[in-house]
Amino acid sequence: MSSPDECLARAVQRRQAQAPPVRPLDAFRWVNGTGDGAPPGLVIDGYRDHIIVAARSTVPFEVVAAWVDACVRRWAPAAVVKKTVAPRASDATSQVIHGAGVQDPMLIREGDATFECRLNDGLQTGLFLDHRDTRQRIRQWAAGVEVLNLFAYTGAFSVHAALAGAKRVTSVDASKRALRWGRANMAASGLAPDEHRWFADDVMAHLRRGPSGQYGLVILDPPVMGRAYGKTFSLTKQLQALLGGAMRKLAPSGVLVFSTHARGLTTDRLLRAIEDAADGQGRAAELMVELGLPAWDHPAGPDTDGLDRGDYLKTLVLRMA
Repeated sequence: MSSPDECLARAVQRRQAQAPPVRPLDAFRWVNGTGDGAPPGLVIDGYRDHIIVAARSTVPFEVVAAWVDACVRRWAPAAVVKKTVAPRASDATSQVIHGAGVQDPMLIREGDATFECRLNDGLQTGLFLDHRDTRQRIRQWAAGVEVLNLFAYTGAFSVHAALAGAKRVTSVDASKRALRWGRANMAASGLAPDEHRWFADDVMAHLRRGPSGQYGLVILDPPVMGRAYGKTFSLTKQLQALLGGAMRKLAPSGVLVFSTHARGLTTDRLLRAIEDAADGQGRAAELMVELGLPAWDHPAGPDTDGLDRGDYLKTLVLRMA
């Protein structure tokens, strides 16, 4: 097996051989597990001059330490944040293990969008790097239409839609904190968040309210499981209702972008669920594009006992008749 230094050198060379997919690009993945020759369950992200090393709790401490040391030798980063991903959320950790610390939030640029990222505030930074290509692609369908972003989190899709010229973006998420963060991201990107709508709401309940056929683009990126407002959300159990509700909100010829990292939902199963949901709405769905992980910085390795899940991200773009 190659040493961490050798793997890092190859990973850097691989990325430098191609132009970045968008410029400027302040945050991206340097090492994507076995896709870059690293141990399964270990990834390394760069945020400007900071490094995040995230590993499953099953990766031995000494292995993670060797990779951290290699990162310090190669980049001399201002700080290294180590995140441990555990089966129980209460056992997950995030800590600065090199450098003087991080100043959260850190402003991260992605083309003409700017996001506030928090590098040492739990496991997530506020920006999902594996959705970068999808964020760029939705801009072509957002221009000039009303956009609905469901499970909006910190509003990264909302920011890109607004920058692309959406008439108005409606962001729905159960977390008030996430929506405040989304408003800050819009402001950081030179947008006026008050010109858009923000609903701290249960998505399923929100879809049952209000008029139908209002939106030209609906973005649907649900969690696999979640709990809010005293209710439990299960994607596999509520997939049909979720898709039907989202389709009801779409105007004729509107576009639905559905994305998931759920292991059990294969593309074939998703397409069957989409067809059934469309039939239930008396509509037809045309698959326009299927997207996966960003190829530039997320090379997919083999599925290794569930630690590295291959090209786990499934994103389907559909035109609704």
